[in-house]
Amino acid sequence: MPVVSAAVPTTVGSAISGTVTNNSGAAIAGATVTLYNTDGSVWQTTTTSSSGFYGFDTGTRCASFVVQVSKAGYWVEKQTVVMRRDPAGCWGTGNARLPADDCSTGAAPLGVMFATWNSGQSRVQYDWSFTLSAQAKVDDYYVGSGQSTTVSNTVTNLHTEQNVRSQIWRRVVCTHGIFWKNNPSNPEHVTVTTATNNYRIDSTWIDYWAAPGPSGGWTWTIGPGASHAILVTSSGTFDLRYEFGVDVSAGIEGIGFSTKLYSHLKESGTGGARSMSITVTNLDTVDHTYKWYIEGNNVYHFWQLS
Repeated sequence: MPVVSAAVPTTVGSAISGTVTNNSGAAIAGATVTLYNTDGSVWQTTTTSSSGFYGFDTGTRCASFVVQVSKAGYWVEKQTVVMRRDPAGCWGTGNARLPADDCSTGAAPLGVMFATWNSGQSRVQYDWSFTLSAQAKVDDYYVGSGQSTTVSNTVTNLHTEQNVRSQIWRRVVCTHGIFWKNNPSNPEHVTVTTATNNYRIDSTWIDYWAAPGPSGGWTWTIGPGASHAILVTSSGTFDLRYEFGVDVSAGIEGIGFSTKLYSHLKESGTGGARSMSITVTNLDTVDHTYKWYIEGNNVYHFWQLS
């Protein structure tokens, strides 16, 4: 009886290829695609075409590789590609879908002012200005441990507002991260970077301290029709620290990821200057008493006491 032996296929060609798109399915041209050996060493690097396509010729190798895809303005995706052998060769596919960096949520605070008053009896005006180098420091999300990122921009800004509960002027931040395709809901890490000269002013926050606040500060009784202001200035090098939750969310490979980072701001710079002023005008026909208070030389509070 004849013996039939199974032929071992000969590798004719070996390649890993794929297409890179954004969350809307549009091709991402010019993305950098890096092919790593399983020991972490780089094997090859290429870029995607105008249609988002990339390809690697792996020669005679038929193995497992890690494919990393990145482009400025997008999150970074990693995945393990296991090549499969067939009679024509050995092939692997590594399609990627990258969410864009999110610049719509969260912000690093540049300054904080609160006011609590009777709008029928008083008028409140905020004035502030910055001319300094601002460093936004945020706690990044990392698997296993947290790390800190610092992003710096020169700030020159001023603003006046009347009859609002708060002036929290914040530099809008962008979130960026690295994730594994097979586990997108647990990114490898998420970092935060600032969007230059992109601000958001929050005017509806309620002061977390009730009147009259801590002891100290300045208390002033103002007669009908009169006004009074307390101006706070800083120059040279000074710090501002205030905690805010920065909500981070992204749709990664069709799965939603969200976490909360906490940011604070350190402002410093030679020749830098900051001013914060709250002016109150008594609109009533009787005297009223008011209090101004600076929390740690950083957060400005104001209350109408009577």
